[in-house]
Amino acid sequence: MKSFKRLMVFVILPIIFSCFIFVGCANEDLPGDSDQVEHVVEDIDDDADFPYNDDLAPSEDEILEDTDGEMPGNDQDEEGDMGSQNDQTAGDDNSDSSINDEDGFYQPAEGDEDDIGGSQGNDTEADPDTEEGDGDLPPSNPATIQIQNYSDLTSLTLENLKNVKIELLNNIDCNFEEIFPLGDYTAPFEGEFDGNGFTISNFVLTSANWVNNGSNKVLGVFGVVQNAKIHDVNFTQIVVDEYDASSCSVGLIGHNLGHLELENVTVSNSSFNLVGGDIKFGGFIGQDTMNTFDIRRNLSFVNNIVTIECYDEGLCYGGICGKVINQGGDVENLTITDNFISVFDFSAVANVGYLYGSLDADRAIVISDIKIEMNIFDFFIESSTCLNGMMGLISGLKEEDIIINNLQTDIF
Repeated sequence: MKSFKRLMVFVILPIIFSCFIFVGCANEDLPGDSDQVEHVVEDIDDDADFPYNDDLAPSEDEILEDTDGEMPGNDQDEEGDMGSQNDQTAGDDNSDSSINDEDGFYQPAEGDEDDIGGSQGNDTEADPDTEEGDGDLPPSNPATIQIQNYSDLTSLTLENLKNVKIELLNNIDCNFEEIFPLGDYTAPFEGEFDGNGFTISNFVLTSANWVNNGSNKVLGVFGVVQNAKIHDVNFTQIVVDEYDASSCSVGLIGHNLGHLELENVTVSNSSFNLVGGDIKFGGFIGQDTMNTFDIRRNLSFVNNIVTIECYDEGLCYGGICGKVINQGGDVENLTITDNFISVFDFSAVANVGYLYGSLDADRAIVISDIKIEMNIFDFFIESSTCLNGMMGLISGLKEEDIIINNLQTDIF
C-alpha cells in the first residue's frame, strides 16, 4: 500500500501536473482572445453571403486589386491608364482641363454639360457682334426700355437702338419741344417699338436733327430703320417746317433699309412744310425698301396738312411712301382721309401718287382695303410729271401688274 502511495506521489501525480502545464502553454498559442474569436465568427458569417462556394470566393485583396485600375481619376492609376482616361474624356492630349494630376480630381471635359466658362481647345469662334471679351452669343430676347415721359423719349441714344424693345407706358405730351430721330445710317433702329395703343403728341422735327449720310438727309420720328417692328402707336401734332429740305427723305420714318413691320399706326393732325429740291416725302415713310416679310398694315394718315415746294432735282410724293423699291411684302388696310395736300413742283420731274410717288418693283404686287376720301389735293406741276393716280412713276412692271382690292375713294 505504501508502495502504491509512493507511486502516486512520485510518478503519477507529476505526470498529471506536467500535462496541465503543457495544455496551458498550448492555449497561449491559440488565435486571439474572446473578442478575436467573435471577429472570426463574424468574418465567417460574411463569407456565407457569397452566392457561390466559399472556397471559390475572391479575397478582399483580390477584389481591391481587380477594381483599382478602373476607377476614373484614382491616384493609384498607372501612367498609361491616366493617358487613356484623358483621351476618353477631354479628347485632347494637351488639354490642362481634363484631370488634375496633382490632386486627382476629375474635371469636366470639353463639351461637358458641367463645363463652366468654356474648355480649352474649343474650335468655336466667338461671335464678332458680341461685346469684347464676352464669348456668349447675343441675347435671344431683346432688352426692354420703358418710356413714360418726354425725358425718357429724348434719352434714347444711338448706342441702345440695336436688339432693343421700346415700350410706351402711357401717353406723352412733348409740349412742342424737339425730339431727335431714332436711328441713323451708322446705327439704324433695329428692334421693336411697342406703343401699347398710346399716343405721342405735340413735338417738333427740325433741320438741327437731320440724319445725314453725305448724299441724303433724313428726318422723322424714326430716322433710319432696319430689321424693325413698329406697332400700336399714334403720333399727333407733329410739326415739320423746313426751308432747306434739299436731298432729303421725310416722313414718320425717314428711310427704311429693309425688313420693317409697320402695323396699327396713325399719323394725325400734323403739319409738314418742306421747301427745297430732290424731296422724297411719305405720310409714313420717305424712302422705303420692301422685302418678302415686310408688313404695312392698318395705317391711317388723317387730318394732316402737307405743303411742298420743290424747285430742282425732282420730287417723290406719296400718301404712304415717297419712293419705294418693292420686292414683296404685305400691304393692306390703308386710310388717307381729311387731309390737305398742296404740292408745287418747278423741277424737271415730279413723281406724285396718292399712295406712292415712285414705285420700283420686280414682281406683281397686291394692295388691299384702301380708303382715300375727303381729301383736298392741290397739285401744281410746271414741267413733265408722272401723275398716275395711286402711283406716280412705275418702274419694273406694268400698271396692270398692280392689283388693288377693295378701293374706297372719291377722287375718280
